[in-house]
Amino acid sequence: MINTFAGKTAYRLLLLETLISLVWTIYLIVAPIFSEVTSPVGLVLDVLYYVIFTLALWFCARGFKNGKRYVQAPALLINLILLGVSYFMIVEKVLWLSLPIGFFLAALSLALVISIFLVIKDSNKPKNSIN
Repeated sequence: MINTFAGKTAYRLLLLETLISLVWTIYLIVAPIFSEVTSPVGLVLDVLYYVIFTLALWFCARGFKNGKRYVQAPALLINLILLGVSYFMIVEKVLWLSLPIGFFLAALSLALVISIFLVIKDSNKPKNSIN
């Protein structure tokens, strides 16, 4: 179980990322109903990617909740990748909406990276010292 503030924060932020990813996955599934799909194979692969991504985030969140150390590296890697994605969204300004989404994604990923580093620092402390 989580017993540190950083661990609880990482758990909650990972759940928020999971929810955002789930909403985006549902949007990608529903979007072809209202618009024309130019690349059906690309859409199917995108949906598959986001399903796997959402499951990975959910497993990382559950691992943080249960105090498992093996989820720290995947959660950190996912959020470092998302920092790069948010940087691209901010710098390139692909759509008018990409700027606020990029800043939100950057803030969320940065908060998660910091809290994961704090969890790693706390988990490397010895449990009890023998004199």
